[in-house]
Amino acid sequence: MDVQTAWIARPNVIGGLDHVGTQGPCILIYSQLIPGITNVTDRARYYSFYPWFLWSFDRRHQAAEHDRFIELYRRADCLFTLIAERHARVNEGDSRVHGPAMVGRQKLTPAVTLLEAGQKVKLSTYAGLEDLGSRYFANPLGGLGQYYSGTLTHLQILDNTRGPWPNFTLEYGGPIARGFGSTVPEDKFWTAVEEDTITVETLDALHAFCPCQMKRGGGEHEELLDVFFDRKDRYAEEGVQRRKTLALLLDLSSALQQAGAGDLDENAFRIGVYGRMPLATMSQELRKFPRLPFGAAHLLGAAK
Repeated sequence: MDVQTAWIARPNVIGGLDHVGTQGPCILIYSQLIPGITNVTDRARYYSFYPWFLWSFDRRHQAAEHDRFIELYRRADCLFTLIAERHARVNEGDSRVHGPAMVGRQKLTPAVTLLEAGQKVKLSTYAGLEDLGSRYFANPLGGLGQYYSGTLTHLQILDNTRGPWPNFTLEYGGPIARGFGSTVPEDKFWTAVEEDTITVETLDALHAFCPCQMKRGGGEHEELLDVFFDRKDRYAEEGVQRRKTLALLLDLSSALQQAGAGDLDENAFRIGVYGRMPLATMSQELRKFPRLPFGAAHLLGAAK
């Protein structure tokens, strides 16, 4: 019998996470408990920043081509994160209300350090699609395309059927966008985006864009509460379920603070859900763990 031998190529290494789908049940559960909020939509102000950007872009660049939209959008996405990271560094207190969970933060944080050292930075250095070393995000639509587009479309804040890029809806997205726009220096933001080069003074002048400034007025905060808690009964059964789940989380957060157990985080949530223990005992157990940020706490800042 003839035997033939040959070299066999090494098996390909599979990238990504959760190859066997063990996260599937978790995703199903939270999609049922809080429809319209996912494990990657950590910051409530993206629910208003993205419709505002689309609304403002539509007013300023009606004749823009697709490539120009992508160019300016990606710069704006970077600038939003840079503003939040800078604001975290110059303010005392809980830094989690500023920079964490902002899109592209890991790539963009060094840029803030350069700016604070007196250097100028070009947004296009990080917003470009070609340079893999400095590119803040691979998806052409950045955080919107990767994380928020589906959720905002599901909530009828955005509409993906009206043009070559996502657009805000007149009924829900428009009021949120106008509320956001009434509290921020819109012209200064666009000047920075269009001129491309920024300084640390640029970021400081735009601090009103930081997620911590959500409750400054203008109706943005109220519009977001209408979405998350469905106060106007727009979303039928999904809205009722989201409202109930968020109310339970807020109640747990309030109870923890009243008991002196600290803020709601991942460890507190797990102990509270699985342990079924009195708050006094829970407080003692929580002291055994380091404090960790809890994604929902960032989002629920909209309701505080």
